[in-house]
Amino acid sequence: MTTAKIGKRVKGTRLTPLRYSHMDQHRVSYFVYRCECGTVKTIRKYHVKVSRTKSCGCLNKESYLKN
Repeated sequence: MTTAKIGKRVKGTRLTPLRYSHMDQHRVSYFVYRCECGTVKTIRKYHVKVSRTKSCGCLNKESYLKN
């Protein structure tokens, strides 16, 4: 799965990329994402690309409260 274009929600996640943030000293790219719950976070692009990160953390909270 690839990262969606700026402004389009990434398939299989709750995240929408807003803009490029920065690249660290290891040449790892970070983007600013908006979650469906409204939270804005800077997240490593690769983690979203491989579906390691699917939300800002709200998904984990919801599944914890459900159980």
